[in-house]
Amino acid sequence: MINLLILFGGESPEHDVSNISAANILAEIDTSRYQITKVGITKDGKWYLLSDKCTNEDIKNGTWVTKTEASAVISPSKEHGGLLILKDGSTKVIPIDVCFPVLHGSNGEDGIIQALLQLAGIKRVGANCLSSAMAMDKAVSKTIFEKAGIPVVPAMYLNKNDSHDTILETMSLPLFVKPANAGSSVGCSKVFKQEELETALKTAFQVDSKVLIEQYIDCREIECAVLGNEEVFVSTPGEISTESEFYDFDSKYINTQLNHLEIPANLADDTKETIKDYAKKAFLAMGLSGFSRVDFFIDKNTKKIYLNEINTIPGFTAQSMYPLLMKNEGISYSELLDKLIDLAQ
Repeated sequence: MINLLILFGGESPEHDVSNISAANILAEIDTSRYQITKVGITKDGKWYLLSDKCTNEDIKNGTWVTKTEASAVISPSKEHGGLLILKDGSTKVIPIDVCFPVLHGSNGEDGIIQALLQLAGIKRVGANCLSSAMAMDKAVSKTIFEKAGIPVVPAMYLNKNDSHDTILETMSLPLFVKPANAGSSVGCSKVFKQEELETALKTAFQVDSKVLIEQYIDCREIECAVLGNEEVFVSTPGEISTESEFYDFDSKYINTQLNHLEIPANLADDTKETIKDYAKKAFLAMGLSGFSRVDFFIDKNTKKIYLNEINTIPGFTAQSMYPLLMKNEGISYSELLDKLIDLAQ
């Protein structure tokens, strides 16, 4: 059997989403194939081995924090060979072959966990340290997409101490203001009026020290799923529409009844193929591996396609597009998990 570590929770604003994703994965995974160890990371960064009394429902709703067995840590020393369990002054090692870091956002998708796993000699599901960090940083990833010949939405970038005076000289309202390093639309704002800009910048800078200011486009939101390493499979695109002002954290995970998913998206065949081609090019240009969800905009007026971003650890909630897109391709949830673990590097 494969010794598999499911690592979830974390310090990012997406902690609760990570809990839900992990619970869904544990509910669907083939337990006859894996010896599963579950470790939760609290919102203040403490790692705990979960006890046998901890259920998937506990993980989903966050009550797992009351059902832990011991402290846990991955040592960067290959000598220890896995997960160190610290309890009552003694230490034991649980061997780990593969880790599935079900960690969304900062300290999960930005290369930090991936670097630790690499130092420890543990295979990981998903991208490596460098590729994860590049994909997480919207300023860096957009530059790479452009170099690969993939169109992106016009944007500018500001650091915390940069002047804000040039924004409206360079760009026109409405705008989107986003943290450069964040996921699930955390810290994002749509700016209609000049007087809203400073508040939007303040909100974004609370999340990250670098901010992306992006031209607003009246668009359709299209997503596709990528699976593989050097050879990749790209799903047919799906579409998300929402009754919210935009597809923000609230609409993604709280008021999900406002969302509408269409899989496959109602697009012309040549448009679907162009999107799939851009997704593959972006995945390979970033040096990604395992899986990613690639998000696109299609301008409703000009029909132009723009690559918005790549998510290297997409959600696995009931409403998450990645597993739903793969299900549309005939790949069941359980089969998808097997494939991802087989692709671990």
